[in-house]
Amino acid sequence: MSSITEIARTFFEACEKGKGWEGCSDYCTADATFSAQAEPLLDVKTLEQYADGRPRETTTSEPMIPMSEIEDARQSLEIKLQRIRESLESR
Repeated sequence: MSSITEIARTFFEACEKGKGWEGCSDYCTADATFSAQAEPLLDVKTLEQYADGRPRETTTSEPMIPMSEIEDARQSLEIKLQRIRESLESR
């Protein structure tokens, strides 16, 4: 039989990996409650709602942030760095 610590750790890992309620429900009771002080989670009242609200594990190798957004951010940073360089050179 697993210790409560092992069960809690397994639940936590399943939840953090985005397994949803399907992957977490074996480690707690069906009516398990949840509470948090963080604003985005104030309406979450059950562990099922919390587990299903976590980002899901992806089955593809696609990053969670689209590559186009990453490229836009990279270009924006390059422009800012260039402006900083120009400002430093003009001193």
